[in-house]
Amino acid sequence: MSGEHQDTDRGDQLLRNVSTLKIMWFGLFVGGLIINLLMIYLVVSNDGEPIVDLGDLGYLLFALVPLSLFAGFFIAPKIAPQDPRVVLEEARRKGLPGYNSCDAVDPEDPLYWFPTYSARITLQLWFLEAGSVVSAIGFLTTANWAMLGGALLLGAAMVVVIPNQSAAETFAEQAKARQS
Repeated sequence: MSGEHQDTDRGDQLLRNVSTLKIMWFGLFVGGLIINLLMIYLVVSNDGEPIVDLGDLGYLLFALVPLSLFAGFFIAPKIAPQDPRVVLEEARRKGLPGYNSCDAVDPEDPLYWFPTYSARITLQLWFLEAGSVVSAIGFLTTANWAMLGGALLLGAAMVVVIPNQSAAETFAEQAKARQS
């Protein structure tokens, strides 16, 4: 074995990058879950009464559930950068680690497209988690258990977009097709 750097298998690198993205997904998912559980505790410990009673105005927060779903599945894919080089340049400018492995990869390789996949998933998750937290706040202001249905729906949507290697490869195939 020589002291020279040997290239790692690109599939292994893609798997490592997707695993890192899964950790971020887990943090956002669990964070939303903890906030929802905290809001349930606060309302239940207040004898089922809203902590802050906004009256019917609190139900307006429920409108953010479909808006969060729309933003997560329709807006995020549109506003996420489509060119991996744009994501890499921004990551370098900000000094973000984790994208070095994607730098000099052939566009035929799914690893080349990982930065755009990562940006898209991250935006989707932010929109979905934000809506879940707002639903929890809606529950806090209304004490209506139906408000938590929105948080449950958004949590399920977050489960649908769990990052995985197969999804990253499918995304790369679709991106290559769009580029052609």
